[in-house]
Amino acid sequence: MKETFVCFSVVFLGVRLIMASDTIAVNCTKAVIMGKYGSSVILPCWLTPEMNAESLEIRWYRPDQFGSPLLFYQNHKIITNFQDMYRNRSSLTPRNPQSTGLKQGDVSLRLDNLGLKDIGVFHCYVSGDKSYNDNTVKLNVTALGSLPLLSLEYYHDSVNISCSSCGWFPQPSLMWKSTSEKGDALSDPQSLIYSEQENGLFCIYSWVILSSSDSNLISCSVTLSEDEKRIVSVDLGACLSVDNSGVWKILFTLALLCVLALVGIGLFLYRKHKSEYEKVNSGKALPHRFLPHFIT
Repeated sequence: MKETFVCFSVVFLGVRLIMASDTIAVNCTKAVIMGKYGSSVILPCWLTPEMNAESLEIRWYRPDQFGSPLLFYQNHKIITNFQDMYRNRSSLTPRNPQSTGLKQGDVSLRLDNLGLKDIGVFHCYVSGDKSYNDNTVKLNVTALGSLPLLSLEYYHDSVNISCSSCGWFPQPSLMWKSTSEKGDALSDPQSLIYSEQENGLFCIYSWVILSSSDSNLISCSVTLSEDEKRIVSVDLGACLSVDNSGVWKILFTLALLCVLALVGIGLFLYRKHKSEYEKVNSGKALPHRFLPHFIT
């Protein structure tokens, strides 16, 4: 009886070891993957212990969409036509240049042309003949907008400076700065306006009113983070000089045109008067030319 128990225990432990050796552990990075709008990103996922995954089934899917994966691998074939939005955008790609891909158990997913709908959780499911497992990775997407556009409108003793930029996600922050305050921010603009584009990206608009006598360098910065920002500056002194010189040029041109017009009118009147005078004089002299003929 004792020998039978020992034999049973050995068999049981052996089966457990075999099953343990066949267990698939799916590992995904715990950090949130950050992607740029319109660019590509890799969602790292790999198996431990390291094994060849070419004969396994791999399924990448979004939450509650197990039956409609964005990528399905089986029998050495990849299918990506379950969802139109991921067709020709998803592929199995090694997470680093040193990886040999599926042969090394690297089942990472590559996504191209990232959009706002890609933000969220992705499931990585791997199954074999005897076991299966899955894990998740989270993706976030940001969009760096256009270079801000500055426009100036001059009044009697002030200038209105507006700053606008589009193509941001999430909503950016905006700050005005002036060299007169050693680069310190101006008072928070009360005119901060957000609007949303059809593609879900944001536009931002703001303006400040300053004295027209201010000759400092004014900058407008639109920011998502310290590494994701756009800045543009304008020299009020230089713009004011150009604006004033432009006004004087216009006034000088108008004065010159008026003088030329007066000169033209004077010449026209002079020539007209001269022509009429010559006609009158020539009419009076005509009888004297023919007077000798009449006498003879």
